[in-house]
Formats: sequence, C-alpha cells, structure tokens
Amino acid sequence: MHASVETKDNQTVFAQVEIEASTLYRLIREKKLILEELHCMNTHSKNIIRQALLDSLTR
Repeated sequence: MHASVETKDNQTVFAQVEIEASTLYRLIREKKLILEELHCMNTHSKNIIRQALLDSLTR
C-alpha cells in the first residue's frame, strides 16, 4: 500500500527533512529506505545520497 498526502487539487505534498549521513547509510543497508521516493533539494544532498547508494552496492 502506498500512502501519500494529497491536496484537494490532487497534488502530492512533500515534506523537507534532514537526516544524518550515517543514518542514511544504515537505512539503505537495512533496506528500510526507498531511494526512488527521495527528491533532493540541492546538489550537495544529491551527492551524499548518490555516494551512500554506491557504497551500499559495493559492500
């Protein structure tokens, strides 16, 4: 089941959050995070998430 919050205009609502890089790595490793559902707000965050994903593939 996919839960999402939508406005009355049927538009998806996004919430901005911050997460420590070490927590990001752990959630990826434990397969508790679906990266396809993340939207990066800036290049720095995108690079951190990309590197975490690449590191998880080589372990």
